[in-house]
Amino acid sequence: MTRWRILLLTLLPALLLIWAAVQALDPGAAAPTDISPALQPGPAQQERERWWQRLHWSTANCPREAFDDEASGVQRHPLTDGRALIEITCFLGAYQGQSLWYVQTPSEAPAQLAFDQFDAPDRGVLEHYRDPALVGTVTVDADEGKLVVLRKYRGIGDCGQLLTYRLSDAEAKLVELRVRDCDDDAAYTPPERWPVVPLEGLWQADGSAGDAQGPVRGSPPRRR
Repeated sequence: MTRWRILLLTLLPALLLIWAAVQALDPGAAAPTDISPALQPGPAQQERERWWQRLHWSTANCPREAFDDEASGVQRHPLTDGRALIEITCFLGAYQGQSLWYVQTPSEAPAQLAFDQFDAPDRGVLEHYRDPALVGTVTVDADEGKLVVLRKYRGIGDCGQLLTYRLSDAEAKLVELRVRDCDDDAAYTPPERWPVVPLEGLWQADGSAGDAQGPVRGSPPRRR
């Protein structure tokens, strides 16, 4: 047994007696281990918690906890018109993640955005759904007030969907949809040159499928 362990064992009864005396004077006093700095949340968790207290997003598919001690998963994107976008990263997948978005004005509380999106359950078929959880890799165009989302069908990103949303008040309106099928024999084409799918008739106002499917082919992207 080392000298330090002997010293610790010698002092431990005295420390316990002191803590018992404090408890007798103040029964609500916490044990010394309860205030250990190691148990306190780090800066990243504190920042994410502050935003959760403000926004109260659903934790069903977007955790309240930070990913690690270095990344809160919250980012603010200022726009040139005085507004700002708040990005809450929910998870990071193998090649694309899922996020929640809020638009913030100088005079109003942040408003959560919802997005028209598409699953592809079969080749040549798009299924529309509207959800606050945005799937894909998102680029913010601060000057134009746009969100550009690359939704890959596979990791190399040579096929999938490219969706462009324009911010209007507290809404994100889908203004362009490009889709490209996966073809191992085809040369790589940048997403900005993928075929445009006409939005008119692609879905109804109530969210149901429309008559026009468009020239859409590809493997299904995954929402979760």
